[in-house]
Amino acid sequence: MKLCGACCMELSEEKFSKKQWKAKQHQRRCRECINENRGMQLAKPTPKEQSVSLLQYLVNQTELASQRPRERGRPKCFAKGESFCWICLEEGSEESPLRRDCSCRGDSGFAHLNCIVEYAFKKNTKDAWEVCPNCNQEYQNKLALDLTSVFVNICKCPLFKSDESILTALHTKLTRLLVAGDRQCATEIENIAKETIDIVKNMTSPLSDTVLFIEAAAYNALGLMIIRRGITTKADSNTAVQYLKKYQDVSKTMGLIEQVVATQVNMVSAKKLIDKEDDVHKCPCGCGAMYHGVSMSEEEKIECQRKAYAILGENIEMGMITSLECGYNLAISLDRNYHSIESERLYTKLATISCRVHGPDHSLTIKIQNGLKSSQERWVKIKSKEGYFQALGYKDSDNYDTYVVSGPIEEPRNVETEHMFTVGLSDVCIEYGTPVVCLGIAQKEFIQFNGKIGDVRLSGFDKENKDNFCYGVYFEDKSLEPAWFSPLGLRILFELPDTDSESFAVPIIS
Repeated sequence: MKLCGACCMELSEEKFSKKQWKAKQHQRRCRECINENRGMQLAKPTPKEQSVSLLQYLVNQTELASQRPRERGRPKCFAKGESFCWICLEEGSEESPLRRDCSCRGDSGFAHLNCIVEYAFKKNTKDAWEVCPNCNQEYQNKLALDLTSVFVNICKCPLFKSDESILTALHTKLTRLLVAGDRQCATEIENIAKETIDIVKNMTSPLSDTVLFIEAAAYNALGLMIIRRGITTKADSNTAVQYLKKYQDVSKTMGLIEQVVATQVNMVSAKKLIDKEDDVHKCPCGCGAMYHGVSMSEEEKIECQRKAYAILGENIEMGMITSLECGYNLAISLDRNYHSIESERLYTKLATISCRVHGPDHSLTIKIQNGLKSSQERWVKIKSKEGYFQALGYKDSDNYDTYVVSGPIEEPRNVETEHMFTVGLSDVCIEYGTPVVCLGIAQKEFIQFNGKIGDVRLSGFDKENKDNFCYGVYFEDKSLEPAWFSPLGLRILFELPDTDSESFAVPIIS
């Protein structure tokens, strides 16, 4: 395929005469254009003219990118005099607002999207499209997606078009879309992944390690989309595992341990078929009781995520995005599977680091802080009342037998319509995942648990006394085995103590 200098169309060899096929682009015309005596449109440009025309092309592509349907509303426009573009030193406007979505703080880092595009093009490096040169952190969210969209269009431009450059750009955009996690992007992700695989299949030259990795990453994306849509059949499960295995094998060959471990987590998810019925499991403490709770495949997934975080967590204090994201995903899994104390402590650590390194307004910081806030809420049910309630604290500092609760909770939540009242200990049903502390236990065989904290993960009736309802508690102190306790022997833990502290805080609501 070659470009006709008159009609500017890419045509096959049979559309040209032998002489025209061998001619340079700005002299080449197809048979149809010669017959219709069309003039040349692609005159040979000077280097300066070529740069100017290409930048105008980039500007046009940028404007198209900023109007994609995926964006809801216009990017934020800053008032006059508030900030300046660090590239052109001009203010933002309604037509060309200032953008910033990185780790810059204060008045630094703001720029027009077109200015960033021109800067990245002149730098002629992949990092210029992905990393802010001021804070040396990656662009995030809509700004990152806009830049990668323009980057893809540039690499597909006839002046630069090459398979490897297109693959690199598509891989960058695919990675950004996967990080965004927006369900509306699912079709676009699948299309980019399939386009990537087709380009690799049609390449005639030997495939480099980079190309092989990009192809494997495309298969990985297809596998992740199957998981996100929901695995409902064995065929879906097998297909997802097959795609993910390709990515894991290539990552293992290239020595990419982080990707190998992360893919193992996804493969665990793919192998677990969704069951509409809650699975019944044996209590792991060996008591023989049966309960409705976390399946072992979910526990296996958590262990894989712990391994990934152990590897990436070496750089956590530096605030690396990948390390924080890995920790955030682990915290989500822990919280969903009732490891609430471990989850809340991890959220607290991640929020502190992200706020220090990236600032309180960074999207990742906000996301982690929202997760922390959610993990600190204590939900209960109350006998003889419908719905869920939020436990806020204790009524009296002398004894912890009366809770202050608010509710019932409705979606979307409206605090103004909720009622705050007190309720006795015996009327509260503690939800799974609630942090508790053992208190007031008099039985000799359990008295050593007083003051110990853990998560409620099980519930059921005593096998010897069917009327005796109990909670199964997993302790933060791993040297202690899980145990069953009467509701009167447990108190909700509203604030976690320091790991080296033996006391716990008790919020009092007056």
